Amino acid sequence: SDRNDTPAWLVEWIDFDGPWCWKTMDFATLHRVHARLSAFERMTYGEIEGRQNHQIPVERLGKKARDRLTQLGIDDYDSVLSLRITQVERVWGLKAPKGIYLLWWDPAHTVYPMNITDN
Repeated sequence: SDRNDTPAWLVEWIDFDGPWCWKTMDFATLHRVHARLSAFERMTYGEIEGRQNHQIPVERLGKKARDRLTQLGIDDYDSVLSLRITQVERVWGLKAPKGIYLLWWDPAHTVYPMNITDN
């Protein structure tokens, strides 16, 4: 079990071209995401994973997200990790033995569509 381990961010698979492209962030957003990911580094997986940050089975993702995983050649994962930045905003990643491959920046929670409004 990795519940007592702290995450390491792996950036090899950051998606810079798809619908959840990281290069769409402005500086304020980048700063907010950086602060949240930095806070996660001081937590264990056991502290991070729960109601707000959790694994989502790939088959429950929207079709666009499933198709994008196939396009990227990384569709052999059973689930993706949703990391909450704000009420609506998410960073998505793939959990691996050596860390979390950061994948998508999802400012409107459309990778896994839900009826959420930003408050």
